[in-house]
Amino acid sequence: MQDTIKRVKEENIRANIAYLKDEIRQKNSEKPFYRFVSRRKNPHYESGLVQLTDGKKHSPFESSLIHDKSSKKTTQKRLKNIHKVTIQTQPKNLTTLVRMEKIEGVYCPVEILETNDFKQSNNLKIKAMDKFAEHYQPLYKQKIVSLLFVTLTAAFKAKMTISQYIDYLKKTYEKNGFKMLAYVWTFEVSERNLHPHYHIAIAIPRLSVEGGKLPDWMKGNKIWGRRTEIAFVKKNVRHYMAKYFAKNQFRAIGYKSFGISKIK
Repeated sequence: MQDTIKRVKEENIRANIAYLKDEIRQKNSEKPFYRFVSRRKNPHYESGLVQLTDGKKHSPFESSLIHDKSSKKTTQKRLKNIHKVTIQTQPKNLTTLVRMEKIEGVYCPVEILETNDFKQSNNLKIKAMDKFAEHYQPLYKQKIVSLLFVTLTAAFKAKMTISQYIDYLKKTYEKNGFKMLAYVWTFEVSERNLHPHYHIAIAIPRLSVEGGKLPDWMKGNKIWGRRTEIAFVKKNVRHYMAKYFAKNQFRAIGYKSFGISKIK
C-alpha cells in the first residue's frame, strides 16, 4: 500500500514539474513541444529478457559444472567466473506524449506520440553522433583531421571495458606521435544473433598512410582480446556513422549504450 502511494506521489510530482516546464516554455518560445502524459511498464518486457552465459544463449555450461566431479568449493568458484548477461529485447517502459503547437497564440494538443526507452536511448545516441559530426566534418573536408572507425567484436568476452580500451588507445597513439582529439562510441547487440559489439568514431590530426591501410597497433587487437577492425571514414562522417549507430534496438542490462568525449 505504501509503495503504491509512493509511486502515485512520484508520478504526480513528475506531472507537476512537466506542466511548470511547459508554462515556462510557452512564455519563452514559439516552437512546438511534447508534453508528458503517462508512463507505464511494457507487459512484454519480462518475456523479452534473454539470458546469455559466456556470450551464448541459454548455455548448458552452468548446469554441467554443477554436476561434474569437482568439489563444491571449486565448482562455486568456477560458476562465479562465468560471464552472465541479460539481453533486453523489449523496451521496459512505454511513454505517451502529446505534441503541442501554438494556434492563434495558444498552445493546443495536435498529436499523440507513443514512445519507449529504446527510442529515447537511440535519440540520445543520434544527438551525440550529430555533435561529433557537426564539429569534425568541416575539419575533415579541410583536411585538418582524419576520422577513424573502429569495430570491437564479442564485447562480453573481451579482456577489458570500453573505457579501458579507449585509455589504452590514447596512450598508444601518443607513443606513436598521434593525439586522439575526440571520440564517440555506441554499444550494439545484433538482433539477428545477439552479438554484442562496439563501434567507435575517432578524430586525430591529419594522417596519410601508404595504400590507405592503417597499422595494426592503431586498433589494439591484442589488448581487446577479440577481433577488431579499423578503417578511415570516407566522405561524410554523419552518413558513415548512421549505418552503424542506433541500428539495433536490443540492450544489454548494465551496459551503457553510448559514450562521447569532450568535443574540442
